[in-house]
Amino acid sequence: EEQIVIVKQIRKKKDYYEILGLEKSCSVDDIRKAYRKLSLKVHPDKNKAPGAEEAFKAVSKAFQCLSNEESRKKYDLVGSDEPVYERRASPFRGGGNGFSGFYDTDFDADEIFRNFFFGGMPPATTQFRSFNFGPGMGARMGDQGSTGFNIRMLIQLLPVLLILLFSFLPSSEPVFSLSRSYPYEYKFTTKNGVNYYVRSTKFEQDYPTNSVERVRIEERVERDYYSVLAQNCRFELQRQQWGFIRETPHCDLLEKFQSAAAAA
Repeated sequence: EEQIVIVKQIRKKKDYYEILGLEKSCSVDDIRKAYRKLSLKVHPDKNKAPGAEEAFKAVSKAFQCLSNEESRKKYDLVGSDEPVYERRASPFRGGGNGFSGFYDTDFDADEIFRNFFFGGMPPATTQFRSFNFGPGMGARMGDQGSTGFNIRMLIQLLPVLLILLFSFLPSSEPVFSLSRSYPYEYKFTTKNGVNYYVRSTKFEQDYPTNSVERVRIEERVERDYYSVLAQNCRFELQRQQWGFIRETPHCDLLEKFQSAAAAA
């Protein structure tokens, strides 16, 4: 219900300050704090309410415009999201302050989200649990060596980082993890061959095989697994189109999983 309510509230609003829940006198820090809070609440990976994607785009557009001093002044003057802003180089590629403040077919809410949360994070300091898709992948991904490719690797791992980021938000401990790390050390496998790990040695007692609760958990496992593969596959296809890579291991795993699910 909370997810549905916040999506409806955002979609009803047109003014960017109202979308972020701010006054026109707000500071840049206020805008960043509001975006951090709202974007996590309405991101389609976390919020499954109808219209969450549109709400996420609205929050991202509001932040993109208001976080940049020049585009904010123009918005305050014009008072609409018409494409009146100049296109500028992305501040995450070659300098600049804030976001560019242009709205056209190149607008990408997910890119804004990635840049805000992970754009300046060096891979060496990343302490999140990783998802192991198979042997040899780490070596292939680490061959590039340059800072630019390190950032692209972080972008490729975004779905995993998001899932782990959301796990730090106030909520009950998840029942399972897609990767093995303390305290998720007890391995189980779904009927379609997806491995997952649980914390409790009493898992089978609490969730007997073929029970309604066990079936629901394994459905969630496979949905999360599919989501991770699908999003990483999209990034791989994009990188392949740009000529950065030739192989698409996540796409191969996705096809294998879909075939297993169809056969079942």
